[in-house]
Amino acid sequence: MSNSDSQKPEDREEEERIPEQPEEQEAAPEESLREDTGGAALSEALQVSFRYLKLALIALVAVYLLNGIFWVSPGNVKIKLRFGQPVGVGPRDQAVLHPESGWHIRWPWEQVKTISTDEQSINIDQQFWHFEPPGGQEMQQRSYLSPRRDGYVLTGDHALMHMQLEARFRPRTDEQGALDYAFRVEDPAQLLRSFVYESTIEVVGRNTISDVLTEQKQRVLTTIQNEVQRRMRQFEERNGFTPGVELTSVNYTTDPIVPTAVQQAYQQERQAETQMNQMLTEAREQESTILQEGRRVKAQLLGEARAYRTRVVELAKADAETLDQLLEFYEESPEMARIMRERHYERMIQKVMGDSRDAFVLHGSDPGNQRELRILLGRQEKRREQEDEQQQQEQQGQGQQQNPAQSGMRAPHSH
Repeated sequence: MSNSDSQKPEDREEEERIPEQPEEQEAAPEESLREDTGGAALSEALQVSFRYLKLALIALVAVYLLNGIFWVSPGNVKIKLRFGQPVGVGPRDQAVLHPESGWHIRWPWEQVKTISTDEQSINIDQQFWHFEPPGGQEMQQRSYLSPRRDGYVLTGDHALMHMQLEARFRPRTDEQGALDYAFRVEDPAQLLRSFVYESTIEVVGRNTISDVLTEQKQRVLTTIQNEVQRRMRQFEERNGFTPGVELTSVNYTTDPIVPTAVQQAYQQERQAETQMNQMLTEAREQESTILQEGRRVKAQLLGEARAYRTRVVELAKADAETLDQLLEFYEESPEMARIMRERHYERMIQKVMGDSRDAFVLHGSDPGNQRELRILLGRQEKRREQEDEQQQQEQQGQGQQQNPAQSGMRAPHSH
């Protein structure tokens, strides 16, 4: 019994183990099947993930490469930099790229600097303008200017005035100018502001207050602009590089005015100046009229003088021709020569003493003869008229080419 009893538990264990073997064999394939299915799913998931990751990397690379492609839009210029230094691009190796240059590539180690070429402005609105209370408050009437608050500019005739200016400019787009604007000039707008400020002081100081406030103010503005451009050229010559900007215009923001305290006095001065200009205009017109009348009288007198000279010359020539014709005849007749000499002597006496009311002529006497005294009473005008008529008759006789002997015979009878 003991043996049977001792074997029963073992037999029971063996009996229990025998039916358990088929169950373990069935569970093992199920677990291996699960493991294969999970591995396949994980592998498939990893493949999908890797595929998406590869697409994402390709997209990132494409976006990065596309981001390196750039072009210049209108109204801008661009400069490509490599390690902070401008890089030449294209066949002409130009560092400044314009809108018409096409598209370009920027590598990861390069940068692109964009410069806007739009027109900009700076205002000189406080330096030469009077103080204005904040908040639109009305400014009190004052009889003086405060140097700490009020701005003003001094004119050439030592007058004070206020003005506000606006200067418009744009960055230069040429190779040298754009590089100077981007890298060499620290603040191009501030540099231009100083040029406008200094030029305004200099130009206004060379003009009177009337020039700046009246019809000449546009000329003054043009002179300021020319002076600014001259200073910019001097800056370039002195430093070896440009200011980087080009000035397009200078204009008044508000019309120039005189200080409020002296506006009434200035109006009175303007009225006096207008009246003075009117009087000067009238004086110039009178001067012109007088000069024209003087020129007319001068021309008339010169014409009469020339006519008189011509007449005298012609008469002298006629007398010379007559004397030449009578010379031979009178040389042969001393008596006729004596008569002719006395005739000329009397004519000269009449010319010299013709304006005298009474004339006493004492003639010299020939040797051995008594001295002769002739007294001519009354005016000599009639005799002068007779002499003129006689000269005209002689000239007419010469024109008719009379015989010299006959002409000589008529002369004493007319006398």
